[in-house]
Amino acid sequence: DHQNNAEGPIHRKPFCSDCTGCFSNFLHCLPSNISTTTQCRAADLAGSNKKRIVHGGFIKSEFARDVEMQSSRYRTTQENIAAFLRNEYNQEPLVEDWGRPICVVSAGVHDAKIRDINQWKFVRNVRWYLRLLAPQCSHIFWLETTAPLGKPQYSQTVNGTYAWNRGVKQMLLKEKSSTTTTTTVASEQRQKESKPLLRSKVTYIEVFNASLSYPHADNVHMEYHSWYLPLANLFGKVASTTCKATQVE
Repeated sequence: DHQNNAEGPIHRKPFCSDCTGCFSNFLHCLPSNISTTTQCRAADLAGSNKKRIVHGGFIKSEFARDVEMQSSRYRTTQENIAAFLRNEYNQEPLVEDWGRPICVVSAGVHDAKIRDINQWKFVRNVRWYLRLLAPQCSHIFWLETTAPLGKPQYSQTVNGTYAWNRGVKQMLLKEKSSTTTTTTVASEQRQKESKPLLRSKVTYIEVFNASLSYPHADNVHMEYHSWYLPLANLFGKVASTTCKATQVE
C-alpha cells in the first residue's frame, strides 16, 4: 500500500522524516501580560480586544501523502494534520471568535522523488489531502510548486513540475462535491459526511512562472530574502484580514 499510494517518506522508515531541517512552529501562547496559559482563551481573542494577535502556526508536511507523522488513530501525516486542526483550532470558543483557520498548503518538491510516482498519482494525492483539510479550513490557498533549476542529476524537472501544477489546477476546475462513508474508530459507527466542493473552497496561487526568474538557493528551493520572506509577508497580511473565498478561474 505504501508504494501503491505513492507515499513518503523516501529514504527513511514510517514515522521518520526525510527532511532534517523541517520543523513545525505554532503560535499558541499570548504575551505574558495578557495570559499565562499555554492555550489561547476565547476572552483573550475576542474581536474587541486591542491586544488580539494572530493565532496559528506552520505544520511541517513534506508530501501530499506520507506516513511520517502517525498516531494510534490515523496512519498518515495528512489525516493527523486534519485532526490537529479540528481539535486545536476548531474548538467552539475559538471558532466563534476567529472562525476556522485559513490554510496555506503546498506539495510537490519531495513527491517528485517517490518511486513510480506520476502526475496522476500526485494529483490524486493532492485531491485526497485537500478533501481532508476542507472541513477544517475556512479557506485553502494552494501554492503551486516553484520551478526547479532543472539540474539533470535531480528528480525534479522544469517540465515535470509544470505538468504536475497544471494537473492540480485542472483537477480543481473539474472537482465535484461528493459523499463518502467514514468509520469512527472509537465507536465503529459508520456515518456519511458531505465533502465541500473543492473548487469553491480552494484558491490556486500561481507562482511557477514567477519563480523561473527569481534566485534559487539550490535546485528546488528559492532564496529566502527575495522569495520566501515576501511571500510569507503577503500571506500574513491575508490572514490578518477577512478572507473572501474565490473560485479557481
